Amino acid sequence: VDRHRRDEYWEASVKKVDLDAVPATELAEHVVELFDKWESYIRSNRWERHPEHMDQVKAVLGPRPSTDRPGSLAMWVAAAINPLPPLGAAEEIRPRVLAAKYDLERLAIVASALEKSIETVKKKRGTVEVFGLVLDIQIILFGIFGLLIGSFVQSYCRRMFVEFGFDRALLGVMVFEQLSKNILYI
Repeated sequence: VDRHRRDEYWEASVKKVDLDAVPATELAEHVVELFDKWESYIRSNRWERHPEHMDQVKAVLGPRPSTDRPGSLAMWVAAAINPLPPLGAAEEIRPRVLAAKYDLERLAIVASALEKSIETVKKKRGTVEVFGLVLDIQIILFGIFGLLIGSFVQSYCRRMFVEFGFDRALLGVMVFEQLSKNILYI
């Protein structure tokens, strides 16, 4: 942009910057590869909020633009990885993509977000790695919940047996106690 004042007015001459189409197309192809990889992880590792979540997102967005339309492709991918309701699998990039001036910049933002997100979605949703072991949080929570319920039932039964004068051995509470102790030490 060349600016100068003329007769108390600003005058400017603007040149259209032609970004090299080959790198944009190459980056667009890379984005498509990344998106396909990302989507396969989303589907296989339980990142969808409900069955067919990604199918519904893609149906709303329409067909994915081709790599010869890099700006449209970047917008489409940004919308796909940040859908509503959110997947919680990628950083929010829609405002940055919309604010970017050039297709190459949009593609770079999308590619970076996909690469970061792939590291997250490689792992099954709801798992945690502890000392090299991948543990399912849901199973851990069910185990803890089961132990709490078992402990509550055990103490309740013990109080009832004492209150009503029952012999605990007759009603099998000793067996239940032993089982719950064994579970705690596994």
